[in-house]
Amino acid sequence: MKTLLLNRKELCRSTWEFTLAKPADTLHQAGQHITVKLPRLLHEDPKGPQRTFTLASAPHENDWLIATRMTGSGFKKTFLDLPLNTELEVNGPMGALVRDERFPALVFLAGGIGITPFRSMVQDLHHKGLGVDVHLFYSNRSIDSAAYHHLFAELAEQTFFTYIPTLNDEPDAAWRGERRILGIELIQSHLTNLNAFAFYLCGPPGLVTDLTNQLHTGGVNKERIFSEFFWGYP
Repeated sequence: MKTLLLNRKELCRSTWEFTLAKPADTLHQAGQHITVKLPRLLHEDPKGPQRTFTLASAPHENDWLIATRMTGSGFKKTFLDLPLNTELEVNGPMGALVRDERFPALVFLAGGIGITPFRSMVQDLHHKGLGVDVHLFYSNRSIDSAAYHHLFAELAEQTFFTYIPTLNDEPDAAWRGERRILGIELIQSHLTNLNAFAFYLCGPPGLVTDLTNQLHTGGVNKERIFSEFFWGYP
């Protein structure tokens, strides 16, 4: 399946968002991902010209959005250097990190660029006006590395949605939000009766595994935990 690279912009420090044309008659569920194959590499990359990206766009949006940390790999450098309207090959959408409709109250736990499926899910729920109770805990080192922070802050002022960013190394003393590590202690300070929620986790493998173990220890039923790893950002 073919698409076009329509646009790109810097979201925050070391993080870029790419806009792709949505192929005709293509459907996806919020939280799913695609694979993207570049037509050529302008910079050498031993892992080749293909990567997997979660769609940050909601199903109702006109184009596909993907966001990624820029790590200096040949693939990422090529993606930045390709001319707009370059044709790309894509597969998908696919993936099982989608909302389970059995659970009307949701908690999203994101680390770093693991925020992308939750951007899609939050926008989808907002668009549908389902009135689902949603809490998003989003862990970053500092505000300038928090992708989509301002979008979530704006949504939290007007909708069903509660946004809890935590910045572990934010240098600005004016920051009055959370600074704690994303874990069960932080979660329980904002929520009671954890088994009233379904938990969706996305981020680096160490974070996702640790949070899963903490939720199990905290008494959350296994059927209420859904997760996806981001295996680095090559």
